[in-house]
Amino acid sequence: MRWRGRLRLGSLGILAATLAASGLPATAADVPVGPTVLNVLPPGNSGLFTVAGQAQGQASGNPADYGPNIDDQRQLYWSFTYKPGSFRQPQGGGESPLPGVTIERNSYGIPAIYSDDASKLFYGMGYAQAQDRLFEMDAIRRTGEGRLSELVGPGSYGADVQARVRTYTDAEYAQFMQHAEPSSQTAVLGYVAGVNAWIQKVTTTEIAKLPAEYALLTSVPEPWTVKDTLAAGVLITRTVASAGGEEYGNIHFLKELETRYGKVEGRKVYQDLFWVDDPKAVVTLPPSAPAFSNNPTPPAGREAAFQAAADYADSLPDDLASGIGTGAATPAAVVAGAHPTAAQLAVLKATSAITRWAASLHGGSYTYALAPSKTKNHKTLLESAPQLGYTYPTLLYEQEIHGAGYDARGVVPPGLPVVGIGYNQKLAWGLTTGDSKTIDSFIETTRANPTPGGSPQYQHNGRWLDESCRDEVMKYRQVVNGVPVGPPVLTKTVNVCRTLHGPVVAVHAGGTMARSVQYAMFMREINTLDGVLGWDRDQDLASFKRDEAKVAWNENTMYADADGHIAYWHPGLYPLRAVGVDPRFPSKGDGTQDWQRLLTFDEMPHAIDPPEGFMANWNNLPAHGWDNGEVNIPSERPEGANYRLDNATDQLAARNDFTLQDLVQVDRTIGTHDARFKPMRPLIAAARPGANGSVAAAMDLLLSWDGSYFGAGAGTSPDNKTDGPAPTYFDFFIQALEKQLFSSALPADIFSRGASGTDDQPNVLELLALRNMVPGYSGLTSSRDYLGGQTANQVVLAAATSAVSAASTKYSALATGWRRDHPTDSFCSLTGGVIGPCATMPMEDRGTWIMLVENAGPGGGAAGVPTAAGGGGGTPNTARALGPFALLLLVPLLAVALLSFGRPARE
Repeated sequence: MRWRGRLRLGSLGILAATLAASGLPATAADVPVGPTVLNVLPPGNSGLFTVAGQAQGQASGNPADYGPNIDDQRQLYWSFTYKPGSFRQPQGGGESPLPGVTIERNSYGIPAIYSDDASKLFYGMGYAQAQDRLFEMDAIRRTGEGRLSELVGPGSYGADVQARVRTYTDAEYAQFMQHAEPSSQTAVLGYVAGVNAWIQKVTTTEIAKLPAEYALLTSVPEPWTVKDTLAAGVLITRTVASAGGEEYGNIHFLKELETRYGKVEGRKVYQDLFWVDDPKAVVTLPPSAPAFSNNPTPPAGREAAFQAAADYADSLPDDLASGIGTGAATPAAVVAGAHPTAAQLAVLKATSAITRWAASLHGGSYTYALAPSKTKNHKTLLESAPQLGYTYPTLLYEQEIHGAGYDARGVVPPGLPVVGIGYNQKLAWGLTTGDSKTIDSFIETTRANPTPGGSPQYQHNGRWLDESCRDEVMKYRQVVNGVPVGPPVLTKTVNVCRTLHGPVVAVHAGGTMARSVQYAMFMREINTLDGVLGWDRDQDLASFKRDEAKVAWNENTMYADADGHIAYWHPGLYPLRAVGVDPRFPSKGDGTQDWQRLLTFDEMPHAIDPPEGFMANWNNLPAHGWDNGEVNIPSERPEGANYRLDNATDQLAARNDFTLQDLVQVDRTIGTHDARFKPMRPLIAAARPGANGSVAAAMDLLLSWDGSYFGAGAGTSPDNKTDGPAPTYFDFFIQALEKQLFSSALPADIFSRGASGTDDQPNVLELLALRNMVPGYSGLTSSRDYLGGQTANQVVLAAATSAVSAASTKYSALATGWRRDHPTDSFCSLTGGVIGPCATMPMEDRGTWIMLVENAGPGGGAAGVPTAAGGGGGTPNTARALGPFALLLLVPLLAVALLSFGRPARE
């Protein structure tokens, strides 16, 4: 029997009987008083679209009509209103899916799970998550295991092969469980049993509650396994909580600039654009903190290291940029079929959207903590706001657990048995993606094995070693007109190999070179589950720090507790590279540039109770001397003296009397202020005396502006919001400035990558412009005069003039008519709105889950804070349960629903 199949539905009776040992569940009355919390999770906590709900939502076009708790927090979020997030008080009712487990839900559908037995507690967690997010959980596990094409067809085949190359075998996942702490093993096993209990129920006696996506895809959910949960965890740590392995993007830009400027000057321009450490960059650690460095090469030797790495990069073949381990694999041909019907086109749209969703998982986020010295009532405050994009539903799920040593509430990606970001009765913690480069590419010298039938060989320390290879059988569904047909019976065998560095992701056509990627956390991801489960139980700084030291991922952790402590860690497993390595480019795999060791926990950036009284992070560098990673992708842009974090830190530094209510205004300012304006305002003021007429009036408009958008006259709903003249004009100004200085100086793809677009945070080109216009603004010196001999005043006046022309052409000659439609985020369900709704949200640079916490106080809402005490549903309103054979009827039912109702008008 394969390991992943050991926990099957047939085993549920035995396991349930074991879990149903004596003991009554904890109740809401037993829950200790915790912190005072406000939070919001748009658009809603539920992601369940039943066939009945789908028909109702399509008929009305109202996202809320697709089902309870699907869209009941979007309006709250947009209007900066929060729901109470403190621990639940007794409300009665609820359900007991297993003796000894109680699940209660509030009006927003947030489950509170009670049990005095840890196995049963996590059984309840798995059961509740599956009730609300079963299809999303299915998509997550299949994406992590490289099996999504078994559900949606060959469109995701390349990504599936990539997952198989880079992750683990069944036997290795079994080792994860063997090495996990007992509490983690208990949580995983109980969780798996709870998920399977709901799957069994929803595919037999509760079939009306089966997610409609399964009917659309003519499929049913498979039993959940231990491997599924572990693979979901690996997926999240690989996509959200780590970075690296994309050095070929740097090689592409380097070669482009060398072609434009010549090798010598091209490399100088490259370093102007893709720097790794500006001594004046915004960092999280305050000035009182000790120094930390991740670069073993002495400063005097770093230019030589860059030149050597660039020489090596120039010599590498381009085909190592892509391979089966990068998503480039292709399946066998698929059946085209005749002209697709409307229903078939809907399925094609849905499968394509699911594939895109799986490829888009990423991480962002901001978080900060305030010590008692910064608060009015001398309690600690914390905000955590992960930014993971909007979908129906989002990647985060809110829940609450009590009993067996756990009292915690917060969010987690569904599929995982833990409260990942949240709080317990004594402390709170927030997370942001660290963006430190913990994944490196190594270029291996390879050859065919001289022994017939042997694995390819690679050279290391003067020896030829066999790669460790295995065959992976890829299964996928056939498609006709884009529609998955039948079970996943089509197969293709892929040979997957590793070197001692890690998985081989690309092979040179000549067979003499290969690229492997090394992960600092390889085979250690389970340690993160051990650590985070510890947080859910920890009661003080010492115990939290002990569990923080366990985590393998690179997630910045901000901490505040009821004892008055605040802390910050940039944690995880990080490599100490060899002297002379420039991590922007691939390393040599011959042994001369191998990692030396992993840094210790104490060597990673951290601070506890700094005298400044606060710390904040928004995916920025943790400390000076801590180099950026690859800096070629938007999520790892080079950082400078101005950063979006300023929208938070400027407020936090200004006062020492913060209350929980004040954090609401802090969050509003974070979300509605253009972070690009702060350093530009002095330049606009200096240039203003040289302006005349309409240009002078437009510049005065900016000088009287506070940097906020959503001005007077804005719309009254998330679907209708405009910006006033000042933010509208400023956007034209920034684009004109960037175009004036850089559009002709840089290749088009590099210019577009660094330009602002609709982004409201400082970007590469703005930071480079400021470096050239403001003496001493940066700790770096540009290699050339990007101002083209002009003064800063001349550059600003030219941009201001061009912006007036552009604004007048698009809107009106009068500045009062300059009102742009504020940028919006259009988002849909995982199937692209085929099942489930689509909607829009005004672009607010805020978290997609926001948690405001005041530690050490009575529970409940805080007076004067905009909260929503109710609304949004209650008990799910589902169709009448059907018989166990009625699953077959759902396909035609859904087809009729899809063809009978139009999409909402806003689409």
